[in-house]
Amino acid sequence: MNTDHYAVRQRLIVGLAYVLHLLLIPAVVGAVINVLKIREYDKPATLQDGERRDVTKLFESHHKWLLNTLIITLFFMAAGYGTMYYGVGYALVIGAAAWWMYRILRGIITFAANKPMPVWDDAKPRNALITHSP
Repeated sequence: MNTDHYAVRQRLIVGLAYVLHLLLIPAVVGAVINVLKIREYDKPATLQDGERRDVTKLFESHHKWLLNTLIITLFFMAAGYGTMYYGVGYALVIGAAAWWMYRILRGIITFAANKPMPVWDDAKPRNALITHSP
């Protein structure tokens, strides 16, 4: 498979996932797409390992970004709805909705600029204090 054709197809899939997440109701379908694509990217590439891995890093970061956004938003929305009786829930729901909108819009803008999203990578420790040599 040609790397350019592969990149175009992956770009369409990420765009579809952003639209599904933006529409809220089919966000679960978008999350399923995100999980399937992340699993696909984790498999060893058979064609043009170096080039294809560089291309998939960009798309993988966006799928992880969307999945993390949905999971964290659902958590805070559930906590907000559960505590609305006490008044705290309203702030949680409004904060979660604003955070969700920010994350989706930031993702779309970054995706349009053809840049990867800053997501946690288990291969690289974030803190210099925890890096240790064997």
